[in-house]
Amino acid sequence: MLKADSDTECTKILALVIFNLCGIVIAQFDNYYNWPDTSPPVVKTETHAAGKETRIRCHIKERFRHIQNGLNLTWEHKSCRAGYAGACMENGEWRPLCGTPGQPCPPILTLVEPQTSDSGLYRCHITLDTSVITPNIYMLQFVEKRREPPTIVDGMNNNLTVVAQMVAVLQCKVHSLVPPTVRWFRRLDPPPLSTSSPTHNFIQYLNNTYKLLNCCPVAALSQRDLYLSKLVISASSLYDSGFYICLAINDVNYTYKEAYINVLPILRVSSDKADSGSFLGLFLIPAALAMIPAVAWVMCLRPRKLAALESPVQPRQTHTCRQSVPTHTELAPIHRIPLLPTCSNTPAINPSFRPN
Repeated sequence: MLKADSDTECTKILALVIFNLCGIVIAQFDNYYNWPDTSPPVVKTETHAAGKETRIRCHIKERFRHIQNGLNLTWEHKSCRAGYAGACMENGEWRPLCGTPGQPCPPILTLVEPQTSDSGLYRCHITLDTSVITPNIYMLQFVEKRREPPTIVDGMNNNLTVVAQMVAVLQCKVHSLVPPTVRWFRRLDPPPLSTSSPTHNFIQYLNNTYKLLNCCPVAALSQRDLYLSKLVISASSLYDSGFYICLAINDVNYTYKEAYINVLPILRVSSDKADSGSFLGLFLIPAALAMIPAVAWVMCLRPRKLAALESPVQPRQTHTCRQSVPTHTELAPIHRIPLLPTCSNTPAINPSFRPN
């Protein structure tokens, strides 16, 4: 009985703890989504080119995204010089750019072709119930960009030589303060009889005729104000030899550069020469293989001959030996006679000798 009562008490305490935790979580959730952010915004300074479209964003925090359609968002502007953002914040009046209670501003403000007079402070206001929040303040400075014609910098060869069927590439690197327009032309030598063609664009310039090539897009490089365009001929032929023009244009002026592509023919060997060469090769291969053992034999025999010529010649000795046989005047009984030394060329004497 006591054990059952203790289990019931533990269950009640655990349920009470879980209930309190849920209440705390709900309260924090409600505060997270409805309590205004009173932290002061940081002024962000940016410099843009005058006349170029500029966009700034009101960074609505994650807790307001679920109700951002019901937010009253307003963009305001105050004229101010660069470096005086602190003084401008305290003095002067803010001018609303958009936003009404029924039609709020979008979170992204787009300034189309701003001028230097549009420089100053920009801020966004969010009204939520009775709270007013300022997420972002921008200090924008619009400066007039220099107006200069484009220039073609390094990266384009004056002459390019390739063999037929190879890839020919010409690179045109352009420096321009604004995005340029790049076109490629080919000079026609001799010029065509008629330049009125519905499928080709021809241009007459300084007594020369040029054909517009429909190719070669322009890509912005990582370096500032640099752009690159490539003319690529995938499988070049002798017909592709000639002068090519890279023309760069911007709103101030234009510039161009000329390069020559020389395509060389592929060298081919005639069939007669190829057959004679193959026949000669078939004859020389076994001859060369036969020479290898002959050369090895000569190399081994030559040291032996040299050693024989260098060794002194020993004179040949000849020996003459005469066998002396004893003579007896009288008959004597047979007895053994010891052997006398003989020469190699003298026959041996019979040890049993009977004199007559």
